[in-house]
Amino acid sequence: MRKVVLAPYVVKKGVALSIDEEKQIIDFCSKNTHYLGNSAILLLLYTGMRFGELASIEVFEDHITCISEKTRKGYAEVVREIPFSPMLKRVLHLIDFEKAKSVSNDVARDALKRVFPKRHVHEFRYTFITRAKECGINPEVVMLWTGHESDRDVKTSRVDRGY
Repeated sequence: MRKVVLAPYVVKKGVALSIDEEKQIIDFCSKNTHYLGNSAILLLLYTGMRFGELASIEVFEDHITCISEKTRKGYAEVVREIPFSPMLKRVLHLIDFEKAKSVSNDVARDALKRVFPKRHVHEFRYTFITRAKECGINPEVVMLWTGHESDRDVKTSRVDRGY
């Protein structure tokens, strides 16, 4: 054998949920309050947090803070402040923040897979960023909320080209 050629790694890009899919998630969570992952998936959907940031959340009267997950990659610790959006306010009664902080990735993924077997948890982040852009929120603010503040330019940032 002369050489082995491996297939290139392919990144499977996620897609934001549609409005109807968001409604299905909310309906599922409101009808199945006993699933532990529900609080986590609703929080991820309406804050744009990465799953690994859930454990660091602190809840205040009008916003949530979390520590950016990028610290795992050697970046400086960044505390992000995410306001309660109107959509998040509508589902707050369904969210148990302590459960969301302590839930495992598998439990959150399983809650999502009960509704959409072919979706993945990171698509909630795509959805949050897409909805913020659709609402006309300043892209620089969206970059701050989602932890992309180190991007140099709004037009070349991941928020603008990746979501």
